[in-house]
Amino acid sequence: SDKAYEKVMSRKTKPDIFSFDVTEVGRQWGFNGDKRPYHHTPPINIMFAMREALQIVSEEGLEASWNRHLNAHYQLWEGLDKLGLKPFVKNPEDRLSTVNCIEIPDGVDAPRLIAHAYDKYNLEISGGLGGTAGKVFRIGLMGYNCTPRNVESVVTAFEAGLKEQKWL
Repeated sequence: SDKAYEKVMSRKTKPDIFSFDVTEVGRQWGFNGDKRPYHHTPPINIMFAMREALQIVSEEGLEASWNRHLNAHYQLWEGLDKLGLKPFVKNPEDRLSTVNCIEIPDGVDAPRLIAHAYDKYNLEISGGLGGTAGKVFRIGLMGYNCTPRNVESVVTAFEAGLKEQKWL
C-alpha cells in the first residue's frame, strides 16, 4: 500500500541485516524505476520468502493475522491447563502469543515427551534455551502453521506423552 511504502521509505534507521531491507528488495526488483543493481548476488530465497509472507499477510489482513495468533495462544493454554500444565511466565500480560513456555512438571522426562511428540505426531516441541534449559517446553505458534487444528494436535501430543509417562 502507499501508506506502508511511505512508512518504509521514511524510517530513520536502516535494518541491521541486508537480507531484511525491503528497500534493497525493491531495488533488486526495479521498483520506482530504479535500475537494477548487480554488485553481488542477492539472497534470492529470502526475497521470495519475504514476498510470499507479505502476500499471505496482505490477503488475510494484518489485524486478522494478529487475532488468529492470539486465539491460537488462548486455545493452547486452555488445552494445556486442562492437562494440569502451567505457564512459565506467570503474568498473562507478559506472555508472548507466538512463543509459549510451559513449565516442565516434576516427574516428567522432557526429552522423552519431546521425542514422543516428534515420533508419533510429527510435531516439534522445543526445550528451553539458556537459563530456561531443562525448565520449560517451548511451543511456537507462528504464521501459516498457527491454526486451531495444529493447536489441537499439540495438546493431543502433550496429553499422549504425559499419559505414556503415567503423569496423567
